[in-house]
Amino acid sequence: MACIIGLAIQTPAALAQNDPALLDQYLTEIEQLISENNLEGARNKLTEAQTANLRDESLDMIQGQLRLLESLNDTAPATAVADSNNGLLTETDKLAAADLLDSLRVAMENGELDKVRLFTDPTPKTDSLLDAVFNNYAAMRIEVSMPEADDATQSFLATLQFTELTTKDGDTAFPAQAWKTHRLRIVKSDGSWQKVLW
Repeated sequence: MACIIGLAIQTPAALAQNDPALLDQYLTEIEQLISENNLEGARNKLTEAQTANLRDESLDMIQGQLRLLESLNDTAPATAVADSNNGLLTETDKLAAADLLDSLRVAMENGELDKVRLFTDPTPKTDSLLDAVFNNYAAMRIEVSMPEADDATQSFLATLQFTELTTKDGDTAFPAQAWKTHRLRIVKSDGSWQKVLW
């Protein structure tokens, strides 16, 4: 089959050391607290999970997301003043965008399509590609560039590149040139850097 190669999902590389069901419960509760903007509660739940000696890449990703959201809450007023005064994106904005891109990369490589859709706002074409890749491949490796400021649109630009795919039979495949590389735009949503347009 020519050209339409997609990525498939892979289970997280690192499984919980104790109870996967307990890990899932913590992840669900933490994500619910984050969606309610209860960052302190989410941080407490994350600490509980770590105290229970649960280890998983999803917990690491949530910890990074929490750090990002907490730093945005701490600096929101200053950032808003800077943006309204001179329209320039700050270093804090760039770090927040980079954190978001890294969370997207981890979600994709862990095969977590629901989290990929949480972080992104894909076009119908990109959405179809994601479905094809996640349905037809067992794993993927991708690279994402550091964000570059686009002051004219008050957003950041980055490049995502699929580098290697693994079939469900364990064979290595490479993406077609037509969809190997994608330009991403990171925009603010509800005052925070939490959406990637793709």
